[in-house]
Amino acid sequence: MEYLPQRIETLGAEAARARADYLKTLLNTVAICADLTETEQGIGDSDGAIKALERAEAALAKVRAVLSNPKHKVANPVRDELTRRAESLRLRLDVLKSRMA
Repeated sequence: MEYLPQRIETLGAEAARARADYLKTLLNTVAICADLTETEQGIGDSDGAIKALERAEAALAKVRAVLSNPKHKVANPVRDELTRRAESLRLRLDVLKSRMA
């Protein structure tokens, strides 16, 4: 009988780790797209910069949606780290967007 509760707990922990890894990957995608936006701006390709920024915005929106949903459990220290990184990238994207105006 004790096997099932332990298995459920193990699966919950594995799901939380997988979710955190997914969010880290999305945040890396945001950072890469931000770098690409800067590169495109630097070579004068405004269409490329806009597309890269849109991709970054979309990935960041996914991160924020998962982090704001209480159904998606992520351990507190990890959640805090992900939230800080998302906020930092949000600021970076805002600066890049302001350069396009």
